[in-house]
Amino acid sequence: MHVVAAVLRDSAPDYVILWLAHSEELCEQAAEEFSRAWAPLGNRAVSLARFYGPFEADLGNLTNAFVVASLGKMYQRSGTDQSAVLRLKSRLRMIVFDEAHKATAASYKHIMDLLAPAYGQVGIVGLSATPGRTWLDVGQDQALADFFARQKVTIRTPGYANPIEFLQAEGYLAKPEYEVIRYDPKIPISTQQLAELQKGFDLDQATLEALARDGGRNALVLDAIMGEARHGRKMIVFACSVEHSNLLANVLTLKGYRCASLSAKTPRVERQHIVEDFRSDRPNSLQIITNYGVLSTGFDAPNAEVAVIARPTQSVVLYSQMVGRVIRGPRSGGAPTCRVVTVVDQLPGFRDVSEGFSHWEDVW
Repeated sequence: MHVVAAVLRDSAPDYVILWLAHSEELCEQAAEEFSRAWAPLGNRAVSLARFYGPFEADLGNLTNAFVVASLGKMYQRSGTDQSAVLRLKSRLRMIVFDEAHKATAASYKHIMDLLAPAYGQVGIVGLSATPGRTWLDVGQDQALADFFARQKVTIRTPGYANPIEFLQAEGYLAKPEYEVIRYDPKIPISTQQLAELQKGFDLDQATLEALARDGGRNALVLDAIMGEARHGRKMIVFACSVEHSNLLANVLTLKGYRCASLSAKTPRVERQHIVEDFRSDRPNSLQIITNYGVLSTGFDAPNAEVAVIARPTQSVVLYSQMVGRVIRGPRSGGAPTCRVVTVVDQLPGFRDVSEGFSHWEDVW
C-alpha cells in the first residue's frame, strides 16, 4: 500500500490504480488497508471504488481512484460491457494482482490481456507467498515467471538464508512448530491413484470424501483439535469436504467448544459475521473455524495460532497457503510461535515455510 500511495501521489489526478483479487474477503481487506494507508500518506482526496460482491462501480468513468475488484466480477463485466473495461484501461497507471500465482489461469489472463496488453504504460505488481503454479509442471511455473517478466522482488536480508528467517527473527512471522499425526486409512486406493500420488498429484474428490467419512480418522482429528483448544488457542481447521467441515464443527459444538463451519455455500452475511467473531479477542468469541476451500488463501486473522490440516494434499502452493494462515508474528499482531498439525499427509520436502518460499528460485 505504500507503493500504491507513492504511485498515486506522483500520478496525474485522472489516473486509476486497480487492485484485483479472487475473493470478497481479500477485496475487503485491500479496501480497508488502502483507506488506512492513504490517510497519512495521501496528498489529495482519492475515490475508493469497490467492485466485488454486492458492490458496483462505473468502471468506464472512474478517475482519480483506487479500485478494488474481484476477478470473477471483472471477467463477467468484460463480457457484458467490454467498452467500459477498455475505458478503464485508458486511465490505468498500475494493476496489483493479489495471489499472483493465479495470474496465468485462462480467465484471469483474459482480464490482464484486456487491461494491460504487452504491459505498455501500465505497471503490474503481483503479490504471492508462493511464486509458482505447481511443483510438477515446470512449464506452468515458467509461464508465470514470464508473465511477470521474471522480475521477482523481495527484501534483501544480509546474514540470513532467506527473508522468512529474517522476518521470524524480527518477530514479523511466527516460528511454526510442526506435528504429524499418522493414520492408515481403510479405503481402497487403485493402482492408478497410487501412481498419480507417487507423481505428486492430489487425491480425487471421491477419495477425499471417503476419508471424511472414516470414523477412526475423524476421532484422531477431533482429538487433535480438542487437545489444542484446551490451551485456549484459536485455530483454523482445513477439512476434506463441506460435509466434513460441518461434521467436525457440529461435534465440537456439542462438546462445548465455540466453533463454526465455513464453505463457499455459507451465505455472505453469515460468513462475514463468523469471520469477525473469530478475529475478535473478546471473551466467548469463536475459538475454532472449520472450513473447506475458503480460508486457504488471503484470510487475515493474526490471532489464529494453530492450523489443523485434516485434508491431504501434495500441492506445495496449497500447503504453504494453509500454513500461512497462522504465521503472523507478535509485530504483526500475532504470537512468537504457532502450531501446524498435519493429519495423515505431510508433504515431503516442505517441512517449513522457508523451504516453500525458496522452491521456485530456479524458475525466476
